[in-house]
Amino acid sequence: MPWASKLLSFLIFFGTVGLQAQQAADPDNPPTKPEAPGVQKPEKSEQIEKPKTDEPMDIEDWERTARHRGNRDPVIFGSDFLLRPNETIRELVVIGGNADIQGHIRGELVVIGGKAKISGRVDREAVVVLGGAEISDSARLGGETVLIGGPFDISDNAYFAHDKKLFALGNLIPEIEWIKSWFVHGLMYGRLLTFGTYQPWIVALFWLLLYLIVLVVFPSAIKSTVRALEGKPVASICSGLLAMVLSAPLTVLLVITIVGILVVPFVKLAMLLAIIFGKAALICFLGRNLSRSAGGAGIDNLLFSFLVGAVLLTLAYTIPVFGLLAYSVAGVFGLGGALVALGGTFKREEGPASTLVAVPLGPNVQPAVSPAPSAVTLAPADSSTPPVMASISNPATIGPSETILLPRAGFWKRFLALLLDLVLIGMLIPLVKAWAIFFGIAYFVTMWTWKGTTIGSIVVGLKVVRTDGTPVSFPVALVRSLSSVFSAVVLFLGFLWAGWDREKQAWHDKIAGTVVVRMPRGFALI
Repeated sequence: MPWASKLLSFLIFFGTVGLQAQQAADPDNPPTKPEAPGVQKPEKSEQIEKPKTDEPMDIEDWERTARHRGNRDPVIFGSDFLLRPNETIRELVVIGGNADIQGHIRGELVVIGGKAKISGRVDREAVVVLGGAEISDSARLGGETVLIGGPFDISDNAYFAHDKKLFALGNLIPEIEWIKSWFVHGLMYGRLLTFGTYQPWIVALFWLLLYLIVLVVFPSAIKSTVRALEGKPVASICSGLLAMVLSAPLTVLLVITIVGILVVPFVKLAMLLAIIFGKAALICFLGRNLSRSAGGAGIDNLLFSFLVGAVLLTLAYTIPVFGLLAYSVAGVFGLGGALVALGGTFKREEGPASTLVAVPLGPNVQPAVSPAPSAVTLAPADSSTPPVMASISNPATIGPSETILLPRAGFWKRFLALLLDLVLIGMLIPLVKAWAIFFGIAYFVTMWTWKGTTIGSIVVGLKVVRTDGTPVSFPVALVRSLSSVFSAVVLFLGFLWAGWDREKQAWHDKIAGTVVVRMPRGFALI
């Protein structure tokens, strides 16, 4: 598939670059190149990739490296470069290092993540990105000069054939100097963590703490995801890949429809939460399997499995090439496991057909409603038996007090109903303009008070009722509408809560004392 081929090409590229850089750092094992017939191979001392001293690389050092093939221009990774007076090169690109230009560059000069010190001549463009620049009196720049970063020390007597374009970032560059080191010694080797830079370890520790908090707060959700990873690994991988591939086209389609822009934050936040939950479960999954294979204790302890898996995955990120591959596979596998577990949870929530309701009764409690062909029929049950099913033979006869006995609506149906309502509100935004938020609140409050439902819920077949079976009043509708803002601002976690809660209540349902039920076929909501 295109995504997999791009990922493979990406890994091969960084693996090749990392291998070349690793070979370059080892003077005893320099990279080789094919020799022309009749040409004697130079001595080993002339094939040094980088000087053994801390002095910057000069043109003679570079010419002795394996990167010098024909008329190719110098491209320096992670090293400083010195161009002495009376030396001339065609072009120069320095990534992750500094450039001291005292001689003549006939073409462009590009410095990324380092400082450019120019006292010589650059005939064409001079570009510095995320670095500093020091341009002396004798500098002569014949092309455009673009400097992004800082600090900049530019002499007034320096010659510029074109106007300078400066984008000063203040003192930001010294603060993110570690990013250059991480890029050169980490990402270019195909790994995420290096032992020479501590800042990426702090970032990794932050994410591990976040995963640990998720594990402690939502242990049942993590257990469900771990079971999905163990029981359905192929489905998890396929689901993760499919979600990654379809996320971008789905976002584009939503933006094209204009009104779908309101849904984009929901989709992105849902994807982020799925990745977080999936990654936490994947760490536990790795720890469980490692402990099981080693025959150690604590296999069923979720916290112990998390600690073992966290150490294993973190160490994997330090391995060249494999570290980036492990990160990619872990993200896709964890996301897929979360989606599979979420789908299984929502499927169980829907339960049997819409004409059946689970009603638990005590051992000595008799049915509150007498059996009748047109009413709700209940059967007593003791605490050792599963909930009893209530049969509705005639949906048209359901009274207000019996509505609470109907099946609870799952997350996906509630999400679809909310999506339809948001599309409707979005179509009216050009008319209400600045009053859009107040219009949305008034819409939901009015519909819930009037009919206990909204237009989107009518299409899906849902209704909002009080937990005591009474209709929703105006104060309850207002409280539910305002508290839904709280459910949204916390990364929409309050809405997602309906997927895990036993009573299928979101946060605003718990605050207002309401539930969302699925109305049976044949029942008129209007």
